[in-house]
Amino acid sequence: MPIHQRFRGFTLIELLIVIAIIGLTATITIAAVGGARAKARDEKRVTDLKQIQKALELAFEPGSGYPVVASPLTLGAGTTDVLCAKGAVASFAADQGVGNCDLGRVYMGLVPANPTPNGAAYAYRSTNGIISTCTTAPCLGYCVQSSLERGLPQIELAAGAVMVDQSSLRNGTCP
Repeated sequence: MPIHQRFRGFTLIELLIVIAIIGLTATITIAAVGGARAKARDEKRVTDLKQIQKALELAFEPGSGYPVVASPLTLGAGTTDVLCAKGAVASFAADQGVGNCDLGRVYMGLVPANPTPNGAAYAYRSTNGIISTCTTAPCLGYCVQSSLERGLPQIELAAGAVMVDQSSLRNGTCP
């Protein structure tokens, strides 16, 4: 029987190197996934703003214009979950009940909220269609503002404030 037996296995240095490589790979992967998540949230924000724009265009009433608000209104909150009309007036309401909406006049059944984390809540303002706010009907314009985390260069939107009105989606702030 030999006196010196040789044990087969990994040395401490080899194990530490493998652990360091795994740690580095995990760090790089987490950083890449975080960027992809931010981009996905930005894309959802842009999609939401376009859907809100389409619903507001459907809700436009020639006699009374777009929904009128006295101050910026946070969309997607409990009291602004639905865009509908009651009589000749389109507005944001808490639900589709008959007290809030006429039958068949719901333009957006669930107004989206900003995806979290980061970004800014979707803020609706009624405007005169040009550059100033409008607090009495008929309001001929609107503006919905939010913000993008990283921006979407493929559609020429930079990080920061973004807005949609009756004409376009672009970087900027509402009046």
